Amino acid sequence: MQQITNKYFSLLLLCFSPFFLTSQSLERFVARASTTLSTASNIKLSSSILSINESNKGLYVLTEREGCFLINQKHKNRASSIVEPVNNRDFFHSLVVNGREILLWANEKELITLKNKNSERLSFSTSYFSKTVDSKNIVIDPVGNIYIGTASDGLFVFERDENGTYEDVPKRISTIDEQLPSNNVQCLYKDVDGVIWIGTDAGIASVKEGRIHNYSKVTITHHQWSSLLGVTTKTCPFSQSIYAISNWGNNSLLLAGDRDLYRINLKNDSIQNIYQYHLFNKLGNPLTDIEALMVDIDGNVWIAANQLIRYNITTDKVAILSDIYNFKNQGFLSLHEDLKGRKVWIGTNRGGLYHLKY
Repeated sequence: MQQITNKYFSLLLLCFSPFFLTSQSLERFVARASTTLSTASNIKLSSSILSINESNKGLYVLTEREGCFLINQKHKNRASSIVEPVNNRDFFHSLVVNGREILLWANEKELITLKNKNSERLSFSTSYFSKTVDSKNIVIDPVGNIYIGTASDGLFVFERDENGTYEDVPKRISTIDEQLPSNNVQCLYKDVDGVIWIGTDAGIASVKEGRIHNYSKVTITHHQWSSLLGVTTKTCPFSQSIYAISNWGNNSLLLAGDRDLYRINLKNDSIQNIYQYHLFNKLGNPLTDIEALMVDIDGNVWIAANQLIRYNITTDKVAILSDIYNFKNQGFLSLHEDLKGRKVWIGTNRGGLYHLKY
């Protein structure tokens, strides 16, 4: 008998599982011509979509080379250019939320406001810092302090003063005095209570109002879930490699590791319990290059990586969406849920922008 490939197996799941709706449809975003678009700049079908975020103005989409665009709520097939690279010297990294404002992190050392071509630039660091340190990720805390995670030097905090400017010399949080599990910061996340979570290749830590907790040095109760074996429990520190973090309801976070998913329960801004899910055992190909993690309104987990995965923890069912749908890309970089439109926007690597209705 001919072996059924992962692709056809995923199609069978789509048709027969109640978790997946056959009415779902994938659409590729193709911007119509607009007078507000630069002739040299657009969301191209070959664009790499680094980051997607939403405001009351519409959907902001950051591309690697063409800059940042705004998809208007009323004209969803049009993308207006907001920020373009200056003399092709700008390097864009991600969109970052600061209160109600969405900013663009550029050149590892500055934030750009998104104000329809009249964008202001705020430098929070020096060129020496950006050339010396390999910056990977960013988050802004509730009082405006900027946290920069690096590939090998830990975490740097640029504190904001009363005038809205930043100190030239940042505060460093690292493995010194065991503040961090590792100096390789793979992701940063700010939760609803303003706690900054730091995912490293050797565990996680948190910072709030200067208080640091390194959970690779703290004993925590672990619950390992398996559909065949039930739940096993053990007590030990948490030292798993974490690539992405997302919110999971009230007082819980979801973590994407290199092999499994983890849900952590919080109490007083500290981890109380960890639940481990062996999602990756269900995949035919290993999941690598994890870039984004999201939980939608129905509680489904989305992972953007070398594959696009959707997983329901409650039913323990997984769909490899990149096998089911015809994406033109070399991997997945970003995710965003449009609650009003009941769709998920998907940013790909060199394959443009898509949205999937559900």
